[in-house]
Amino acid sequence: MSGKPAEVLWWLSTRTQVPKYVQVLLLPYLLAMLNWINIVWKVPRLVALPGLLVALLFLTSCEKEVKSPSAAYEGPIEIIDDVGVLYSEGGVLQVSMKTPRQFRYKLDDKVFPDTINIFFYDPEGNNVVTTLRADSGHYDSPRNLYVVKGNVRVVNSVKQERLFTSELNWSPTTKKVYTDKPVRIEQLLTGDVMKGIGLDAAQDFSQTSIRKPTGIFSIEAGTF
Repeated sequence: MSGKPAEVLWWLSTRTQVPKYVQVLLLPYLLAMLNWINIVWKVPRLVALPGLLVALLFLTSCEKEVKSPSAAYEGPIEIIDDVGVLYSEGGVLQVSMKTPRQFRYKLDDKVFPDTINIFFYDPEGNNVVTTLRADSGHYDSPRNLYVVKGNVRVVNSVKQERLFTSELNWSPTTKKVYTDKPVRIEQLLTGDVMKGIGLDAAQDFSQTSIRKPTGIFSIEAGTF
């Protein structure tokens, strides 16, 4: 290779990935550098050209490493054991909740991976009238809504009723409990059993309404 313009262009087009318009722009500078090296360092163009082209090839073949932004952390920002939450109104205790562990996330959402127990009190806040337990649950902060799931059981000691379902939603804002899942209500005093799909109730279960009843039957009272 003698270092002539045509040979330099051929080398650039066959040995590098430099676009042709860039090759044309680079050619005068390469030739000028070859002349400068030849004059200053007395290095023949034939010797200097491969070194320059190798350096150019190295620079043009290096790809810029684009670092993708690290994924946002989605895990809990706080873990608390032996959690107890109290809801009061006018200084009167209305509801309390207990669970072994709580995971708190961004936006103040909470997850309760273990058994959750919720206690609803009488109007004076002295005695528990209804208890609710479930295998797990979570709290949706933007909606101010508790959702409990898995073997959900509610016991109202005043009405002597028990309710069974797979999922319940409790809204502290509306003081309502509801679900669209199948439910079963057992009345201890009469022996009546009611089944249906969906339920709406007051948070203390003093009033309940099955959305779509599917059957009512009786068994011997006191045999639950």
